[in-house]
Amino acid sequence: MNRTESLQYIETILGPQRSLSLSWLIPLTVVYIIILIIGVLGNVITILVILRFRYMQTITNLYLCNLAITDLITLICGMPLELYTLWHQYPFSLGLAICRLKSLVPESTANASVLTLVTFTLERYMAICGSPKVPNSQSMFNTNTSTRIKRIAIRNIVIIWLFSLIGATPLALFTQINYLFLDSKPLKESAWCGLPFNQPSLHWETIMLSSTVIFFLIPLTIISLLYYRIARKLKKATKLDPLNHPDLHLADQRTSRKIMQSRKIVIRMLVCIVIVFSFCWCPFHAQRLLFLYVSLYANWTNTLRQVNQVLFLSAGCLYYLNSSLNPLIYSVLSTRFRAAFLLYVNGCCAVNSSQSGTGSRTRNKASGSKSNSNNNSVIGGAVCHTVPKNCDNNGVAAKVHWCKNPNFLEK
Repeated sequence: MNRTESLQYIETILGPQRSLSLSWLIPLTVVYIIILIIGVLGNVITILVILRFRYMQTITNLYLCNLAITDLITLICGMPLELYTLWHQYPFSLGLAICRLKSLVPESTANASVLTLVTFTLERYMAICGSPKVPNSQSMFNTNTSTRIKRIAIRNIVIIWLFSLIGATPLALFTQINYLFLDSKPLKESAWCGLPFNQPSLHWETIMLSSTVIFFLIPLTIISLLYYRIARKLKKATKLDPLNHPDLHLADQRTSRKIMQSRKIVIRMLVCIVIVFSFCWCPFHAQRLLFLYVSLYANWTNTLRQVNQVLFLSAGCLYYLNSSLNPLIYSVLSTRFRAAFLLYVNGCCAVNSSQSGTGSRTRNKASGSKSNSNNNSVIGGAVCHTVPKNCDNNGVAAKVHWCKNPNFLEK
């Protein structure tokens, strides 16, 4: 058999080298690049904002920082290889190490993402439903408390990544460079990276089904139950108006209402993140299970190939789109994040939140002007604006100097 006949045989089994026609592939590549740019910028800014400003380093935000890191790794390490595969499905010429990393990295970041969602949901559940006591308004700015919170968050994040890597390793070990054989000889031009669908193994069923159940279905079930309990708790607490209790001081009444309002804002943002994650990841797991059970127990007909192709492309777009949407969710639903984003991007923003938590003054005052006012000062060559009372999402008041000098932040 000559080379032309070999290539025709390979194309009959594996399909064309390009996964799509150019009329579809070029627009899809443009969409991927736009998602990549927006996602990288948004997640980098999210990480820098949380690490830069100490008042942003709550335990929930540290978990969101880890989520941004997983999204960033997914975009930087996963999308280029995805585009390479779309343009050139075979022969795969990047080596076995890259082939297995192509499976290990996305699988690990996917597991880390869902475990992070479970962790900050548990944290919110314990904060809202675990204790009836109202937290001290100064506890977040206590050095010992802040350090302890960071240590707990870092410990949990390390555990998350450890379990994520353990869960991703089996599939990575089964991923290899495969070849079609003709007359007992491997066809080098047919090399592709992935599971050998022409030589299915029952071990795949154990690995993939376990991954879907352990790292998708069970976590989403736990998250749904916890948010249901949180919603009931908040609804019950809303009916208990603190103003109807004359034994409470006015400051305690305002603090209680402020904490309740801020908790609702945070929960709304986290629920939105979970809903977007679930929607974006359903096609991924559906395509994986379709590939698994057709390869093991059926034959790949033209109809099944088309369905698999549609699920593969939609899963790919939504998979990476989810990594780009989280920073937008933060900025849209959280006044605190939005103000921090503006402060970091513009270099100098005046933030003065009202006690009602609407954040309207934050949007009106955010600017990058160099001019000084009566509340401005020059410290170390940086123009700063003093915000007397900046109320965070937990009702904590702090005195902060917002500076153009990125190395300066005084509490």
